[in-house]
Amino acid sequence: MKTYPLCSILSFSERKHFGVPETLFRPSTVKGIRTGEYRNPKAGEWFLSGAIPEAYHTLCDLNTKYHILKLVKVEQVVTEKIVMV
Repeated sequence: MKTYPLCSILSFSERKHFGVPETLFRPSTVKGIRTGEYRNPKAGEWFLSGAIPEAYHTLCDLNTKYHILKLVKVEQVVTEKIVMV
């Protein structure tokens, strides 16, 4: 599943929900994923936009259609592959 980095900052309640410290406004552990909806975002929703796609938070209803996102907590897992020659 494709994730998108946050361009807008998280609200206090979103930081609390995801367990993000109050001093960290755009953590790398929270990303946006598509919900499958393509419509005008309503106030408070996250949407996908930009030449380099990023997650934006809207403060008011928008008149243009965008892909709607929801926020998810992600964990980075590093895998090391050893090849014997």
